[in-house]
Amino acid sequence: MNQLDLLDAWERAAPLDPTGRALALLAAASTVSTSDVDDVAALPIGVRDGMLLDLHASLFGPELAAVVGCPACGERLELAFAVDQVRTDPPRPVEVLHIDGYDVSVRPPDSRDLAAVAGLDPAAAEDVLLRRCVSGDLDRLPPSVVAAVEDAMLAADPQADVRLALTCEPCGHRWSATLDIGAFVWARLDAWARRCALEVHTLARAYGWREVDILAMSPWRRGLYLALVSS
Repeated sequence: MNQLDLLDAWERAAPLDPTGRALALLAAASTVSTSDVDDVAALPIGVRDGMLLDLHASLFGPELAAVVGCPACGERLELAFAVDQVRTDPPRPVEVLHIDGYDVSVRPPDSRDLAAVAGLDPAAAEDVLLRRCVSGDLDRLPPSVVAAVEDAMLAADPQADVRLALTCEPCGHRWSATLDIGAFVWARLDAWARRCALEVHTLARAYGWREVDILAMSPWRRGLYLALVSS
């Protein structure tokens, strides 16, 4: 994906919610074989997130970096890890669980399911997600079976629920945080797009060049002209 296409992808994704952004970026990227967002939306979350890891690696390199706050003392911690360190096994296909005399068919959630629970409180979201991903009448299942179904859904798609084990050195607090790879990709892309817009503005104002011509330059050449403008 060239810089102009990448900027176009950022523009289309900017007004969308996090799930919509992930789908729009993947549909625009070469990491998928189709530009149909509906096809990408039907993929299990783990498959989608694996593609987002590939997209991050292709656009920004294999290293992920972030800053998080310790929930105990508020200390800001810098995280750095490689894409391959957070890859897991691929999701398993739809399976039928045999639990306490009940046969329950379960599938891993996809992006359409996440869109359906967006904005709901956690309890309501969990209920809707289960009803969308489990065949059968949940109201007739005992709590022990429902709990086993929830565990099976998580186990079937481990890439969809990657957790980072974190330790705050100043206070010693330990906790786990869910990795939101979509947020990582969007944060990097959004920062790049805003920096790119500033560079285009600066060079267009100085030389009268068109956006398409500026974006066709290599970052090195663009940096050379930016240095001349600021000298």
